[in-house]
Amino acid sequence: IHHPGSSILGHSIESAQRGRGPIFGIIDDPERDDNSYSKKWRREFFQKLFGVYLPMFHSGGKLLWIGTVIHGQSCLHQALTGLSQATDEEEAPDPRFNDWHKRRFRMIEEKSDGTIFSRCPELLSIEGFEKKKETLGLTAVMAELQGTPINPGQVAFNFHPTRHGYMREEHEGKEYFLDLFSGERIPWDLWVDSLLVFGAGDLADGASTDSDPGSVVFVGVDRGGTIYVLDVFTKKIHADKLVEHAYTLAEKWNCISLGWEKVGMQTVIVRLARQYVDKLRKEGKVPPSVIAIENNTKKKINRILTMIPLFELRKTKLPYTKLFIDKHGKQHKSAALPNARYH
Repeated sequence: IHHPGSSILGHSIESAQRGRGPIFGIIDDPERDDNSYSKKWRREFFQKLFGVYLPMFHSGGKLLWIGTVIHGQSCLHQALTGLSQATDEEEAPDPRFNDWHKRRFRMIEEKSDGTIFSRCPELLSIEGFEKKKETLGLTAVMAELQGTPINPGQVAFNFHPTRHGYMREEHEGKEYFLDLFSGERIPWDLWVDSLLVFGAGDLADGASTDSDPGSVVFVGVDRGGTIYVLDVFTKKIHADKLVEHAYTLAEKWNCISLGWEKVGMQTVIVRLARQYVDKLRKEGKVPPSVIAIENNTKKKINRILTMIPLFELRKTKLPYTKLFIDKHGKQHKSAALPNARYH
């Protein structure tokens, strides 16, 4: 396009004009967090790509896809690996990709001698790339600038059961809290009574296969400031049922306050929660207070990054439900937990 006399004539995929036979096409960053996690949206995207957009091209046409690999099942990553959401299977090879000759252009590339260089140094230098990794985290930078999906659980939180785990241990018919790092053992009920317990829920109203799951998490904080994940419940469930289940669990854990994410239409669940709390109070119960959590102006990645120091300092502990063998060779068995599969 920089040559004299060159120009660009573009038409949208939704345009009524067809049959012009373009040789170049551009898909400009169609995926976002609010659509790419929906299997239905991904299926509709591939239907448009193969059913509407690509038939406009001559054989041998070139397609430039600009985008961020949001997660391993995102459309961009599936296209790069020759998969699509054409069927209900998560990872079904799509033969329509067989004739594609794919080339990935990353912002930072590596030469044969192992050194790296920037494709657009005026936009992002090597020094700037390293700084972004420090400030935004490897997960965000590799996904956005390099087009490489990385599981945040593997990068941001490198879990090791001995360093970051605890167990609700079953021993001789009784239950104990067992710290997998120190080996400290305390009767379970006595340990739970020593904690300040808080809960938080995230609404996803729907029970169909395409719905996102709703979730509720309960954490306990001890006197030393260590945060223990006590219970996790996640299910494709309607909002009112999620509220009921959350307050049933809150009573079990003697929870002080229960927060609900408040953004857009999610304000509805805060109202549902307050109505349910009023109902419990009329029954003579003392439910946890309702807290509205506003996250719409706070970037999720930044919120996750703030938790990394606590995790690295062993100030965040997760339940471990598998058989644990300590350094002395002694086996420890987890008690049966109702929501263990979500841990």
